[in-house]
Amino acid sequence: MNKMQREFLRPSEAAAALGISRSKIYEALATGEIPSAKIAGVRRVPRAWIDEKVREALNDASNV
Repeated sequence: MNKMQREFLRPSEAAAALGISRSKIYEALATGEIPSAKIAGVRRVPRAWIDEKVREALNDASNV
């Protein structure tokens, strides 16, 4: 990735960042569990949402 972080990720990149399968990402996108935007005809996941979920998971893990 270049120096400037992209604001949106491909579903496969979102899956890798969250450590889940691509099929789970697509299921969650279809149900609206994961927010997304369609840009130029392709589905993208906001990086800010991914970062927030990762922070929440780390926070939850440290509170166990």
